[in-house]
Amino acid sequence: MVNMVKKRIYDPTEEQALSQFLEKHQGKVMNCLHGYVDSARAEDIFQEAIIKIYQLAEQNPSDQDFFEKLNMLAPMLFTIAKNKAISELRHHKVTENYRHATETSATEYGGNMESSLIQDAESRQLLEAINALPPICRQVFVQRKLNGKSHAQIAEMLNISTKTVEAHIAKGLKLCRAYLLKQKADAQIHAKRQAG
Repeated sequence: MVNMVKKRIYDPTEEQALSQFLEKHQGKVMNCLHGYVDSARAEDIFQEAIIKIYQLAEQNPSDQDFFEKLNMLAPMLFTIAKNKAISELRHHKVTENYRHATETSATEYGGNMESSLIQDAESRQLLEAINALPPICRQVFVQRKLNGKSHAQIAEMLNISTKTVEAHIAKGLKLCRAYLLKQKADAQIHAKRQAG
């Protein structure tokens, strides 16, 4: 792009002034930019800033020679270049944050989906285990574990003693646990057969 500026210059004194200006300031500006962006991007930003400074110097109606016009704008060269680098850094950070957020939400969504599927499968197995209980045991177990009724309420509802309610709950827990363990063992055997 600096070459683009030089191609636009028809006055050899302007070209010489620009070359002197570049010699004087390019190293300092590039060192500043390297603190923000990589070398290739620093070069691009520097060239964009030089074009802007050149255009501003051209628009300056003063009687100063072109090198003096450029030199007056040297602080602005640093400001333009630095602001452009910071702006790109912010844009990169926002882009990275967005990318990270979308990856994270996709991972979390996938994790929640997997967790939900596992919960559904476990709930289905538990319902199967409860349905496999003997009728009175199932009724007591459902009233206590799913409906949250007290032992006394269940005893009164079914016209049995609280000790019998406790016995049915213990039996239901034992049978459900055994059913679920058997299901898990069967699933592992099935998985081994599929793998082997």
